[in-house]
Amino acid sequence: MSAFHQRVAAVDLEQGRIRGHAVAELSHLLAELVENALMFSPPRQPVEIYGWGDGAEYCLAVVDRGIGMTRERMAQANSLLTGRGGALLTAPTRFLGHHVVGALAARLGAHVELRPTQGAGVTAYVALPAKLVQEQPSTAVV
Repeated sequence: MSAFHQRVAAVDLEQGRIRGHAVAELSHLLAELVENALMFSPPRQPVEIYGWGDGAEYCLAVVDRGIGMTRERMAQANSLLTGRGGALLTAPTRFLGHHVVGALAARLGAHVELRPTQGAGVTAYVALPAKLVQEQPSTAVV
């Protein structure tokens, strides 16, 4: 494993199960978000991942404490993350990751949004719809 990826810390992940058909696309979506967070964070600063159930949905947050974004740039990125942010083939390369995440999120029916991290940086929030979340098996003993 590269030092680059050793900076990723799963800080607080509540147990959750995702339906099998969505795993590859969700993995790709998260890899894009983590890569962006690593690229714009100080070299020794970890990128943190959180996950929690919210009703029937499952939510994830990829948190960096890097250079952050202007409000204008964050609004532009959030537009691309909706999957309706313009043509992929004409996009500048620095925006391709957001286009990819937007396309994956649209296929999954997920919502992805960037917000400022308290202090400095950017947090990417991902809300997975109930149709992708598999019910946890019961651990009750009868």
